[in-house]
Amino acid sequence: MGDSKKQGKNHNEYAGKKELQVCENSLESYNKFIVGEFFRFSNLANLENVSNDKVKFRRVLDFGAGLGSLALIWRELTNFDVECLEIDTEQLLVLKSRGFVVWESLSEVKRDVAFVYSSNVLEHIEDDQKCLEDLANLLEVGGRIGIYVPAFMILFSDLDRSVGHYRRYEKRELIKKVESSGLKVLECRYVDSLGFFATFIIKLFGWKSTGNIGSPSSLRFYDTVIFPVSRILDLLTFGKILGKNILLIAQK
Repeated sequence: MGDSKKQGKNHNEYAGKKELQVCENSLESYNKFIVGEFFRFSNLANLENVSNDKVKFRRVLDFGAGLGSLALIWRELTNFDVECLEIDTEQLLVLKSRGFVVWESLSEVKRDVAFVYSSNVLEHIEDDQKCLEDLANLLEVGGRIGIYVPAFMILFSDLDRSVGHYRRYEKRELIKKVESSGLKVLECRYVDSLGFFATFIIKLFGWKSTGNIGSPSSLRFYDTVIFPVSRILDLLTFGKILGKNILLIAQK
């Protein structure tokens, strides 16, 4: 199916588990921003206060949910339930303990999903084109997908390798792959312009090797100080030029 993350020695063991836990605990504002953008561009935002059950309970899928960091925020900030897909066996147990409906493969997920979102997952998948096609097939007509991935192969570093990344993305490459899966791209832009330079520093000096980069305290500083400034710079056209990540929204 092409729906698995790149794995370590154990096929169902994700190599970046420790990083996920640190990021959940340290990047609260950053994670809320991602979920907020997904919801804002989804086809659900204008249905938030509609009481009709057929509308209110349209299906949402978190593809590659990890520990459920984004799914928890989605459940907190919206009135729409979210299902989770995750193949890591330990993280599956965490998701179930947090009350989510959990799937282990795309073949298990019923079709006609209204919105799929995926944050920092596609770069772990070797055949990302096949994965995008499978996700597109799950969507109802008019359904949308939100994708958040790391940008610029020039920034590819030992950190990317250590957590199992096959690639970082160029905008043109990502748009082409999404359109080839049969979806229409509605929005595609860079996010976190200051993060581009922070990631370049990591590439030069190494993750956690200089200035305590990558520690929980450094991530909290990034979350509360650096990222808010970066968002402002993104709005001042920097986001059109560069960023640490790419945000893409597409529709079936």
